[in-house]
Amino acid sequence: MEALLNQLGQHGARYQMVKLAVDSLEDTTDRDLRMELGKLAHLLGRGVAQHQRRYTEAETNYRKALELFIEFNDRHSQANTYHNLGIVAQHQRRYKHST
Repeated sequence: MEALLNQLGQHGARYQMVKLAVDSLEDTTDRDLRMELGKLAHLLGRGVAQHQRRYTEAETNYRKALELFIEFNDRHSQANTYHNLGIVAQHQRRYKHST
């Protein structure tokens, strides 16, 4: 899936379609779908926005993913997302927020 998102990042219209899908399904109550949305939002942050240096957008995607990972008590994914939020803050030279 990550390779797909890297390709999407190279094609703005496709990225926007995936982003729109994630945003439009945000209010779903289906547990499995919400967990998949968290994973997809995380990958949007890492695989697209962060690699293109669109750090504000990466942070937004990571925070959306983090909310869902907290909701499902997925500690491993929470830790991974916090780590990536720290990397984004570091790239933005917001060192106080990167630790």
